[in-house]
Amino acid sequence: MSHERCEIDLTACLDQARQGDESAARELFRHFLPMVARIVRAHRPPRDDDSDLIQETFLRVFRHLGRLDGPAKMEHWVARITTNVCRSRARLWRRRPELRFTDLPESQQASMVASLGSETESAAYDVDNHELLERLLQQLPPADRALVVLLDLDQLPLAEAARQLGCSRGALAVRAFRARQRLKAIWQQLNRSRP
Repeated sequence: MSHERCEIDLTACLDQARQGDESAARELFRHFLPMVARIVRAHRPPRDDDSDLIQETFLRVFRHLGRLDGPAKMEHWVARITTNVCRSRARLWRRRPELRFTDLPESQQASMVASLGSETESAAYDVDNHELLERLLQQLPPADRALVVLLDLDQLPLAEAARQLGCSRGALAVRAFRARQRLKAIWQQLNRSRP
């Protein structure tokens, strides 16, 4: 795919594209593709594909062509939409980072398969299991992560944890249950992503 910028009559192309002319829309796409691709490469969040972000950008551009005052500001407008698409996707990724089976090192993949395949776990997998648990915990919101670590890893009694956190045992038990359910859902999603 060539990323050379083609010269077009932006005013005519914009007017025709607004009226539904597909060839004018293709010309606008070809004209702005190099710039959009460059911005996407510079701002792409982890695990996102350039082509997905480019497609989402142009969907927004063509959906909102009517809002554009004129061709003079179009380059800036398209650049801003592209940057916003990338930032939006990055925020989503930070809020809900997705851990995939293939993201795990081979030793953790083997550990996960071994722990799913039998009730007994080999001591050789202990370190990898701990690292896998750490990666799973990182997928939880900070408050949930802290609660699971406090109750399940540090094995602090529920009454003591409630006292330290300044809440009732019942409220803490409900929060702990929900945090464990979220962790279980992350584990199940990771298991489903196995090839």
